[in-house]
Amino acid sequence: MSQHLEPKETDGATEAGKSRRISCISSTSPLAGSGSMSIWTKALRVAAAAGEAMGGGMIWKGLGLPYLSAYLNSVGTNFSHGANFATAGSTIRAQNTTLRQAGFSPFSLDVQTWEFAQFKPRSQSFVKQGLFKDQLPKEEYFSQALYTFDIGQNDLTAAYFSNMTTEEVKAVIPDILDKFTIDIQSIYWQGGRYFWIHNTGPFGCLPYVLDRLTLRAPDVDEVGCGSPFNEVAQLFNQKLKEVVDQLKKDLPLAVFTYVDIYSLKYELISHAHMYGFDNALLTCCGHGGKYNYNANFGCGSTRMVNNTETWEFAQFKPRSQSFVKQGLFKDQLPKEEYFSQALYTFDIGQNDLTAAYFSNMTTEEVKAVIPDILDKFTIDIQSIYWQGGRYFWIHNTGPFGCLPYVLDRLTLRAPDVDRVGCGSPFNEVAQLFNQKLKEVVDQLKKDLPLAVFTYVDIYSLKYELISHAHLYGFDNALLTCCGHGGKYNYNANFGCGSTRMVNNTEVLVGKSCKNPSRRIIWDGVHFTQAANKWIFDHIVGGKFSYPPTPLKMACKKN
Repeated sequence: MSQHLEPKETDGATEAGKSRRISCISSTSPLAGSGSMSIWTKALRVAAAAGEAMGGGMIWKGLGLPYLSAYLNSVGTNFSHGANFATAGSTIRAQNTTLRQAGFSPFSLDVQTWEFAQFKPRSQSFVKQGLFKDQLPKEEYFSQALYTFDIGQNDLTAAYFSNMTTEEVKAVIPDILDKFTIDIQSIYWQGGRYFWIHNTGPFGCLPYVLDRLTLRAPDVDEVGCGSPFNEVAQLFNQKLKEVVDQLKKDLPLAVFTYVDIYSLKYELISHAHMYGFDNALLTCCGHGGKYNYNANFGCGSTRMVNNTETWEFAQFKPRSQSFVKQGLFKDQLPKEEYFSQALYTFDIGQNDLTAAYFSNMTTEEVKAVIPDILDKFTIDIQSIYWQGGRYFWIHNTGPFGCLPYVLDRLTLRAPDVDRVGCGSPFNEVAQLFNQKLKEVVDQLKKDLPLAVFTYVDIYSLKYELISHAHLYGFDNALLTCCGHGGKYNYNANFGCGSTRMVNNTEVLVGKSCKNPSRRIIWDGVHFTQAANKWIFDHIVGGKFSYPPTPLKMACKKN
């Protein structure tokens, strides 16, 4: 759960090649910090979680250790000396906004802790099979590791950015720290024993805060920082110290180190010239304004003309080829020519429609956003085309009006339920989306003449399977196989694999059905393996494709 793998990714005191500025990075969104936890094992047997406002790379360098591999990094990872679970803009509390809306990461600390809970058994499973032994930590390292945390600043700025007053921000601090306590306890009960916890920095001195939030002249201190914001940071730190002191009592086998990052950072900012730095509050890499900071044009920002980028793919392609050219991971990475020969498959859109419904839109309002959804889809397809992609296999969306997670949450009048038990309005929206998607694909064929597109009618197949389940060897078409309770054996609060504590014993309540091979719906959202195989067997030959194209011919020009 750690963020900063390289100096250039920090918002802290130094950046490689920019050693005389303090505020080195300006962000295009309000996440000048990150929130974090990670795992260190090599040499010092450390599992580290560093992040938000401290340059994590500096810590590892000081310990004589290499940078951590990010847990979410798909290329060139090595976890033998640790794993980095952080993402930019992380918070302790999950935010009720999207990354695009507010700039804060969906990977809050509880998610990072969950990822750690997955990483530990999965890594040891590989090690026991003799796989990746030189790239994964030994089992005993987890209890010898140092778990470091630098998180909380984004919770405070997120509260301010949601138009809370200073008093209201102060009022949410106890809840933020309650969540933090739960995550520390979780790692402790999974074997963690050594914790290194940073308090939060003087965020009232950061350009992304000063540029966005208004201050009265008396609220600006002699350095130029916002006093109310720094007072909130100090209150947070006071309460965090109390939390750490309580954790020492509650978790007697643990060792806690609380680090006063605030005092160090404020000392550096307020006496910058004394320590060899210039322009304490001026952003080094940015654009415009009093602080050389603009939320819309951050460090490295460009303006797009004509084409945009699909970011992860755009990163993967050059990075993978960089490794290959160095002779690294050659048997695990694609050759350069494969990118233009590859089949790019897409099965997406359903979640856009259900997300619209879950935000309380009416059916007519959901229909109205379909063009915008498909405009974004078109841009992403074009992006991959201009990066060399030529063969595209595109699924339309399924009858989500037949899925328990929709039927359980959204209300329907009796006339709106079809003979199978599905919600007709929802399926009509899916069909409208598919009609418009087909039109988009037809237009892409004209606009991108070197590409080959195959449009696959997943909707018809899925609805056929659900409406004639017994004919194809399935039972209880709308009943979830792995779930708990209710008409559809589905409960959003107790999903597949969920447990409850009964008499201090963890009891599994989200159980699998006895024979998943005879069920269509696995967890209320996804199909079972058996149902997915049935669908694949019917699309592989091309009968449900436009043009009729067998899968094995999808990467060939007509």
